[in-house]
Amino acid sequence: MGGINWQVVPDLFIFGGAGFGKENYLLHIDHYAYNQQGTNGQAYAKYDGYCVSGLEIDAGLMYRLKWFLITAGATTINFKSFNWTAGAGVTF
Repeated sequence: MGGINWQVVPDLFIFGGAGFGKENYLLHIDHYAYNQQGTNGQAYAKYDGYCVSGLEIDAGLMYRLKWFLITAGATTINFKSFNWTAGAGVTF
């Protein structure tokens, strides 16, 4: 993923980036038997209906408080999967 940021005012930045993203979903399945108590096994299955991969785009805002940095933004993969992002960090 690569991107850029732009300083709007002294402590506020806008950022954007693009790259390759992949999002997979797994289903957890517990096996039961009517003549036993509890589970007698488990399995996982990939849920292809919600799995996406391809171009990922990320954009948001960064705010600097002296040496502390707060970020908030959004990301999408092929405009099919949308998520909010947030972060905190240290600048030096």
